[in-house]
Amino acid sequence: MNETIRIDTPVTPRQRDVLAFVEWFIGEHEYSPSVRDVAEHFEFQSTRSAADLLDALKAKGCIASTPGVARSIRVLRENQAA
Repeated sequence: MNETIRIDTPVTPRQRDVLAFVEWFIGEHEYSPSVRDVAEHFEFQSTRSAADLLDALKAKGCIASTPGVARSIRVLRENQAA
């Protein structure tokens, strides 16, 4: 069952961590991380957890990416403390 994510829902602590990692990674490497980079950084067993977190950040307007284009994550909203 897919969960609908509302854009006005606050960013969770884990989502905030992922957003901070994406911001850091782009600043450090000058290109965005892959889903695998996110999964490896957070030591997830599979890339699905990373993809779900990135999808939630997209739904909340924090990041965007171009479908079908690797490493196309862009930060749209700065990392905000909750």
